[in-house]
Amino acid sequence: MSYQLINFNISTNLKDSLDEIIKSKRISRTAIINQLLEAYCRAELHYSLVSKHQTGSNSKQDDDDREMPLTPLMTSYDRFDGGWSL
Repeated sequence: MSYQLINFNISTNLKDSLDEIIKSKRISRTAIINQLLEAYCRAELHYSLVSKHQTGSNSKQDDDDREMPLTPLMTSYDRFDGGWSL
């Protein structure tokens, strides 16, 4: 798996709240942000595929989207224990 650095702006209040969480849970900011983005992307991709399927579109692109591999998703957001699922 390859990685790429992404920079973005965040409000100071939100960053301070996130910092409190990472200190208490001993999880990196990156881990939390990646978990949230992954969950969001999975939900949106699922919604997109369901929408395409319900509209009856049967193009080659739709078939390719259904075969797209999914990365492991954290089973627990309470703690980072390495428990992954598909």
